[in-house]
Amino acid sequence: MKKNTPNILKLSCLAILLLCSSLLVGCKVVLPNSYFKARGKNAKNLGS
Repeated sequence: MKKNTPNILKLSCLAILLLCSSLLVGCKVVLPNSYFKARGKNAKNLGS
């Protein structure tokens, strides 16, 4: 059991890192689009 636990910890850390990196990439892709859409709406509201 003692020999297996470090491997499990490494695997869980890798899984968490992969999840975080995928979430960050998703945020980088999604956030700019929604940000520019909101910015465009605000610009239209300010313009009118």
